[in-house]
Amino acid sequence: MKKSLFAVLCLMLLAFIVPRIVVEAQATFGTNWTAQFFPSTNFTGTPVAASYPNGLNFIWNGVPTQADNVTPVTGFSASDNFSVRFTSAQNFPTAGSYQFFGQADDQVKVFINGIEVYNQALPGSFTFNYNIVTPGSYTLTVELVELTVTAIIQFQWQFVGAAPPPGATAVPTQPQGPFGQVVTVRGLSLRSGPYLGASFIAVLRPNIQYPVRAMNNDEGGGYTWYKVINGDQVGWASGRYLIVDGPVPEESTVFQTLSNPPDLGVIGVPNAFMNLRLRPSVRSPRIGQVPWGDEVSILGRTIQGGRSHWYLVRYNGQVGWIYAPYVRIIRGGLGLVPVY
Repeated sequence: MKKSLFAVLCLMLLAFIVPRIVVEAQATFGTNWTAQFFPSTNFTGTPVAASYPNGLNFIWNGVPTQADNVTPVTGFSASDNFSVRFTSAQNFPTAGSYQFFGQADDQVKVFINGIEVYNQALPGSFTFNYNIVTPGSYTLTVELVELTVTAIIQFQWQFVGAAPPPGATAVPTQPQGPFGQVVTVRGLSLRSGPYLGASFIAVLRPNIQYPVRAMNNDEGGGYTWYKVINGDQVGWASGRYLIVDGPVPEESTVFQTLSNPPDLGVIGVPNAFMNLRLRPSVRSPRIGQVPWGDEVSILGRTIQGGRSHWYLVRYNGQVGWIYAPYVRIIRGGLGLVPVY
């Protein structure tokens, strides 16, 4: 009896002493978004309503589509020079810092409970953090302005950790080194990952010092990429054309975690014999092949020039990347497929 009582007391004590393990939440697109489309670039004119129950993850090369990513928005005919305001109420169950990220083309603003928290005037990827002080429901508003050619909106968030203590104030600082400079070429692509086929973000120019924060050799072939800060944008640039003036730590990316993503019900068929690669790059090791006409499950994608660039697919139990322009979607909508 004494031994049993002692064991119970030990367990109770451990419950107070041992820290609880916090499982990091997965990124989400949110649910139940509503939209108002305006036939102008300044949110004026008679709006047309639409709903997006599964989040915001779209590339529109013409008239915007409904949630199925196929049917045009009813009563709206503009394919350029329009604006759209997306709104939803989302639950944030944990107080702390949340990272918001995605892609936009051409311009995007984000509001939380009516307060502007982010503004990007140029096309490309974006990332920012916001502290949720009190758990509960918050109204999110995303405003997209489309000028010409292709409209892109992808918007996600995830919990990243505890917020700074009350009263703490961030002190602005000048960017710290090491720094990198573009050499040999007139412009160097900044991408969402350290691979030739990662999503395009921006162009780095010569004669500018860019803060460099990390390196990565995951592409293969001995190629090194550097994580670079370009204003409010963060991405990866090839070390072939970037001279860095000091050492930086190695850092992994989200691409290295995509070994077994869930099926989304989106199916594609290659119209050519395809190499299945470990990462979205022709330099990356080939891990298999996909014959012409065989079906693959589309699990993710990268984008460039407003179009899908590489697809993350599952084929015969293997997960890898194939070149997107040679793949035809036969079932499901790309709006369900996350962009990396």
